[in-house]
Formats: sequence, C-alpha cells, structure tokens
Amino acid sequence: FFRSAPQPPSEQPWYVNSVAELETALEPAAVLERLHELERRFGRARSVRNAPRIIDLDLLDYHGRITAPDERPRLPHPRMAERLFVLLPLAEIAPNWRHPESGLTALELASRLSDGQEIEPMDEDSER
Repeated sequence: FFRSAPQPPSEQPWYVNSVAELETALEPAAVLERLHELERRFGRARSVRNAPRIIDLDLLDYHGRITAPDERPRLPHPRMAERLFVLLPLAEIAPNWRHPESGLTALELASRLSDGQEIEPMDEDSER
C-alpha cells in the first residue's frame, strides 16, 4: 500500500493506492463492469472527472492487450504511465511487467516522470 497526493493536485485528502494481479476467464469489459459494481457497493457515485471518491478501481492491463482509442475498456489504461501512484505499486508486485506499447518496465516509466507526484509507502503501523 502507498499513500499519495491527489492527481491532479487539489485540496482533496491523500489516497491509499495498491495494485493487484488477478486471474480470470472474464473478458476485459466484463472485468471492468465487475470493478465498477464493487465501487457502487462501496458507495461510489460517479459524477465529474477527478471528483473526490471513496474508491476507484481501474483495469490497467489485460495480458498486454492494446485496444483502439475508442474501444472500451481502453487498454492499457491510458494514463497509467503518467501516474507514480500506479507505477510504484505495480513495480512492487510485478517487477518484470512491461508496458504493452512502450516496452518499458514500471520502474523505467516511473523514472521518466517529472517531480511533483508525492507518494510514500505505508507500513503496518500506518493508518489505513
């Protein structure tokens, strides 16, 4: 788990971020629908982009699949390579993962980001 400042920067509180690897027989659209169903169960109501939210579940990659810009879900996630709060947890669980378009690892992508994205690892004593 990592704590990170909101992106884009705002007065919203810091978030807790994590990445998980899942195994499923579902196709990407069905996976995303299940993730959105979980968000609704936790009380998320989608309003405006980047609005404060209690939970945000995204599908980052699906076996390296690359979809067209107008296809849903968009794979790989279109902004994952710009977000340190995605790349650091991803690198922790899958150090050999490579971005399907660039071929770069999560740490290589993270090293290319400009400063300004605040993130810190959480430990067992951290408040969750």
